[in-house]
Amino acid sequence: MELEEIIGSIYPVPAEEMAKVRACAELIRIGRGEAIVEQGRRNDHYYFVKEGLLRSYCDNDGREDTLWFAVTGDAIGSMHSIYKGLPAISSIEALAPTELYRIPKADMDALFHESKHLANWGYNLAIEELYSLERRYLYIGKGDAYTRFRQFIEMRDAEVIQQIPLKYIAAYLNITPQTLSKLRMKYAKE
Repeated sequence: MELEEIIGSIYPVPAEEMAKVRACAELIRIGRGEAIVEQGRRNDHYYFVKEGLLRSYCDNDGREDTLWFAVTGDAIGSMHSIYKGLPAISSIEALAPTELYRIPKADMDALFHESKHLANWGYNLAIEELYSLERRYLYIGKGDAYTRFRQFIEMRDAEVIQQIPLKYIAAYLNITPQTLSKLRMKYAKE
């Protein structure tokens, strides 16, 4: 997916302003298991997923918690780190070979100050991030394990789900891999 499409899916930006964003963007490629953000280190870039699959996770006293998954067309980063300039509270790694547009925070900040459309885009991105967290905790975080699993399945494309290792889905749903296996069998029978 092209950068213009990703940005436009969040908020419409005029072509001349989009050209300025494009001029700041660098296309990078990362392999499976490579991180673009590391927990405990500052994140000074916005990322836009041209093609690929990523996950955000954090290490909580030796236990890895998967927080979210990102797919083609998503705008990502450690928003806490970007906005506050503090170390990231989670890591972001590729689950498959991934292409991303990377734009430095400093460049985006300058564009936000000179363009009301881009400032509105940034505002809408923040709202999207908040909605993602709400959805994660209000929909996936409630109900029994089977209900959480069904909601996870219904929110995503089947092809994407097949690419995510089961241990990460289990961590996201806060269940064991063994429980996930049982839930998948039950779901297949329905």
